[in-house]
Amino acid sequence: MGFVKDKIDRDDKQELVEVIDRYRLGMLPLIVPVTLLGHHLRRHPTHEWLVRQTYLEPYPAELMLRNHV
Repeated sequence: MGFVKDKIDRDDKQELVEVIDRYRLGMLPLIVPVTLLGHHLRRHPTHEWLVRQTYLEPYPAELMLRNHV
């Protein structure tokens, strides 16, 4: 989140914090915060190398490996 915290507005920042916290509590699968973070990184591409990180899309979408808690 540190890479986008100065680029996104207060509401987007709050949403990202809440999603990360809900994942931490086991209420959301990992794909949710990773997808939201990737969305913000694509909208604010100040760090192109970060958008290309394997962590954001490590597997083919068809495998859906991160859809389970």
